[in-house]
Amino acid sequence: MRVLLSGVGGCSERPVAVPSGLRFKVIYGVMEGIDTSNWTLDEDGHLANSADWSPAFAEFVSTQRGFALTADHWWLIGWVREYHLKYGNPPLMRTTVQALREHKQDPSLGSQALYRLFEDHPIREACRLGGVPKPDWCI
Repeated sequence: MRVLLSGVGGCSERPVAVPSGLRFKVIYGVMEGIDTSNWTLDEDGHLANSADWSPAFAEFVSTQRGFALTADHWWLIGWVREYHLKYGNPPLMRTTVQALREHKQDPSLGSQALYRLFEDHPIREACRLGGVPKPDWCI
């Protein structure tokens, strides 16, 4: 697990060992006038409290990971958040692909479109950026 810590000249990545089940606070500093020091993450890097989520959190994490969020990223993050609020669990890939097809009005789209947004585990990454807990079915 990598945790972002405040450093000279901004934030830097340093590996940190995190015991299983331990909740910890990660202090990021201040980003464009937004205090980011109160975001508490679980051992998988998801917000410990979904109520702490804001678009600034998603922007900050994506920036730290080296990519900018596009309209398609925001759609996926929003859709995963809404699904989680409605059903209490994140969506499965198949459900998400069906929703993407409807959103884009393109029945030919498949899971590859989601993997173009997030190369590794698109649903899990959307959950992480959207303040949704790690999916129970995710290993």
